Amino acid sequence: MKLVYVAGYGRSGSTVLGTVLGAHAQAVHAGEISFFYDELRRTNRVCSCRLPYAECDFWKRAVVDGAELISRGRVTRHVEHVASLPALLSGALPTQVQERYRLAQADLLSQVRAASRATVLVDSSKSAWATIGRFVALQQIVGENVFVIQLVRERAATLRSVARVRSNWELEGLRAPRRFATLRTL
Repeated sequence: MKLVYVAGYGRSGSTVLGTVLGAHAQAVHAGEISFFYDELRRTNRVCSCRLPYAECDFWKRAVVDGAELISRGRVTRHVEHVASLPALLSGALPTQVQERYRLAQADLLSQVRAASRATVLVDSSKSAWATIGRFVALQQIVGENVFVIQLVRERAATLRSVARVRSNWELEGLRAPRRFATLRTL
């Protein structure tokens, strides 16, 4: 199965593009897959079908609990974060970290593939600080066949969206509003 990774900046339209691509009969848009384990840790979070992930027909086989959930979330955040990018690109990430990442992502992606039966998986995790290394890690560590779409939204529209709407995490109360958000975007 091919994996199409939609890269871009937050508020750039990556979710919309992922949804449009996922509407194709042979594709499935699984959202921002990079954050799946983080979503599971929040007890009030539900799938877009409005069911808890553990009850959703699409996601329930991918649900893990307890220490495994925390471990998979941490290794995902560590490997994909901008701070790990030099080690990732140079092949200097510790073997144990790479193996934990490979197992977590391979299991998650295989569950999505089994649930969808699609031939193209669309991941709109983007490429901001937290996930900039995702498509590289999926290729180098997991061995995925990744195709990247770099989405660029007109600068002024992105700035207006950040200034007016802020980030989804802020809107959902998962993160405090960031100071100078528009300046950071610029």
